[in-house]
Amino acid sequence: MKRIFLLAVVFAGLIGGSLAAQTIQLKVSLDATLLGNPDCWLNQGVVNNDKVYLHSGLCSSDPVLCSDSICNPGSDIWQDVIGNWGLDDNVGLMTYDGNLKWSLTMIPTTYYNQPTATPYAIGLVFRNDDGTFEGKNNSCQDIFIKGINTATPVVMGCDQQPIPAVTVERLSLIH
Repeated sequence: MKRIFLLAVVFAGLIGGSLAAQTIQLKVSLDATLLGNPDCWLNQGVVNNDKVYLHSGLCSSDPVLCSDSICNPGSDIWQDVIGNWGLDDNVGLMTYDGNLKWSLTMIPTTYYNQPTATPYAIGLVFRNDDGTFEGKNNSCQDIFIKGINTATPVVMGCDQQPIPAVTVERLSLIH
């Protein structure tokens, strides 16, 4: 009877709770044709050698802080940054999938070199190889993936609106 109860508790935690104890693998995808503002639409994906970089930062300090303060100046969302703005150095280089679409698959704790962290949110901006074109939301603000440690992470801007040009897919949970 104790085993059944323990199994039920573990199962309930996996379904509705945090996935922090497991390694989460994410695929972040960009469809540049869906970026809407000419001032920050990554030149509609027309970039040198089809190179698009993901300039991003992981927030793992506190679930509430990482979720509620993503757009505040000095936000912890950019704690652990990957990318060297303006450099064509392959750091954050995305895979070109054709038709002005790119993707990058990562295990956040590995990608951001934070093996013991619980990833809560990622801030991201897309750029071309030399940083002259940016991909942001329609208000030209950063894009965020919130709820990485939950079963349903979401992509949104500071205005809490979804960003159709960017999707995040949970590929697997690695134990």
